[in-house]
Amino acid sequence: MKVIEIFESIQGEGSFLGMPAIFVRLGGCNLHCPFCDTKESWGTNGKEMEIGDIAAATLEYKSEIVVITGGEPSIYGDNLYKLAHQLKQFGKKVHLETNGTADVDHAYFDWIVCSPKEESCYRICETADELKYVVTPNFEPETCIQLAAFHQFAGHIWLQPEGSDMQNMWKRAVNMVARHPELRVGVQLHKLMEVR
Repeated sequence: MKVIEIFESIQGEGSFLGMPAIFVRLGGCNLHCPFCDTKESWGTNGKEMEIGDIAAATLEYKSEIVVITGGEPSIYGDNLYKLAHQLKQFGKKVHLETNGTADVDHAYFDWIVCSPKEESCYRICETADELKYVVTPNFEPETCIQLAAFHQFAGHIWLQPEGSDMQNMWKRAVNMVARHPELRVGVQLHKLMEVR
């Protein structure tokens, strides 16, 4: 598997905001969103590592939660499940961040965050525990969030302002939440704190 980085920080987004976590950022993505803040994970960047070595590297840190992120982790298919299984063997709680372009078996994960993207027509990973949408000038919940998702994920649908115009996108997100109380305004706490 291609690994961009393994590091410990806090979870800066969503339901586990502020909790310590180990991040395993995998290389490769099947989308190339213009607002992506991890473009270094595109293409063939990263160090090739064996699954056991990736899992063992997380043992250097004390956090119980390991967040597998990217890029897009689901492009690794069965190897993603093997990594999650190995991490659980080490006593870790395994969280997955995915763009939703592939269905993921929840049995391997303790928590799945799906961030549907315009480039995939806002496809949702049905096994997700929460959704995270990037609020851009074109984003409207009425047309971008599937009607069933409003009910299925109520209270776990986060609106993340896109970073290049954050103040205006936050204002848009607040207005959207006022119209749809199932939604939540999110923040990238790690960026505000200027930590990884």
